Amino acid sequence: MPGKKETRAEKKETFIERVKRLYTEYRRVMVVTIDHVPSSLMAKIRHSLRGKAEVLCGKNSLIRVALKMIPNAEGTEVLSNAVRQTVGLVFTNGDLKEIRKVIASNRLPAPAKAGQFADNEVIVPKGNTGLEPTQTSFLQALNIATKINKGTVEIINDVVLLKKGQKVGSSEVALLAKLNIMPFFYEMHCKSFFEGGNIFDASVLDITDEALMRSFAEGVANVSGLALSTNIPTLASLPYILSNGFRNVAGIAFATDYKFPLAERLTSAAAAVAPAAAAAAAPAPAKEEKEEKKPEKKEEEEEVDLGMGGLFD
Repeated sequence: MPGKKETRAEKKETFIERVKRLYTEYRRVMVVTIDHVPSSLMAKIRHSLRGKAEVLCGKNSLIRVALKMIPNAEGTEVLSNAVRQTVGLVFTNGDLKEIRKVIASNRLPAPAKAGQFADNEVIVPKGNTGLEPTQTSFLQALNIATKINKGTVEIINDVVLLKKGQKVGSSEVALLAKLNIMPFFYEMHCKSFFEGGNIFDASVLDITDEALMRSFAEGVANVSGLALSTNIPTLASLPYILSNGFRNVAGIAFATDYKFPLAERLTSAAAAVAPAAAAAAAPAPAKEEKEEKKPEKKEEEEEVDLGMGGLFD
C-alpha cells in the first residue's frame, strides 16, 4: 500500500525542522548562487559532498522563518539577511576551501543566452570556422576579420567577443551557436560564508596562511617603529628596548672596565673570535715564484786573421 502523501503544511513543517537541525549540527554555512543550475548537476554536487556537507535549497522566505524559530541561537538574523536572490546554503564543519573546491569541480558547459552577463571573457579563436562564404557579412558585422580559404570562412586573428561582466546580445548568441562554442558553465558560486555569528565575503577564502602571517609581521613592525620613535613602550617594542638598553650598558662597561656576568661573556667571546678574524683579514703570503735561471749563452766570437797568413812576408 503506497505511503500517505505529505500535505503542503507537513512539507513546510518538515523543511523548517531540517533547517533547525542543520543550523544546530554545523558551525559553518556557505552561501552559494544556484542560478541556472539543473537538477542533475545539483544531485551530482550533493553526492560529491556526502559526508562532508549538506546542501539546502528552498524558498528564501521559508528559510528566514525557520532561522527565526531557532531558540537561543546567535547570528540567525545575520544569516537571514544573507539569504537573498537565488541562493542555497551549504552546511559544513569541514574546511571551507576544500568544500568550495569540490563544488567548483562539478560544473557543466552552458551556451550563451541573450540578456545574461558574461561570467568570464569569451574569445573566438582564429582558424577555419567551417562556415560557408555567405556567412562572411555576418562576421564582419561583429568586426571580425575573415578570409575565404578552400571554400570556407576562416577567422584571421583571435577576437575578444565578450568581456567579463558584459551583457550578452542576440548577435553574440547567434555567432557562438554557429561556431558551436559554449563559453559559460552551469555551476555554483560561493558568494559568502557564515561563521561565528558573522558573514564574510568569499574573497576571504583566498587569503593564505603565509599572506596572513606576512601582514601580521608587517603590522607588528609598524607598531614597533612607532613606539620606538615616540618613546612609548609596548609589547611589540619591548624586545628592541631591552636590546638597545643592554647595548648601552655593555658599551659603558667596556669603556670603564666595569664587570658584570653578561659583559664578561661578551668579552671572552670577542677575545676568542678576534684571532680568527685577524687571521682571516690578514693578506695571504705571496707565493715565491721560482725563477728558472736560463743558462747564458756565450757567443764565441771568432777572430779572423786578416794578415792573409804572412803571404807577403
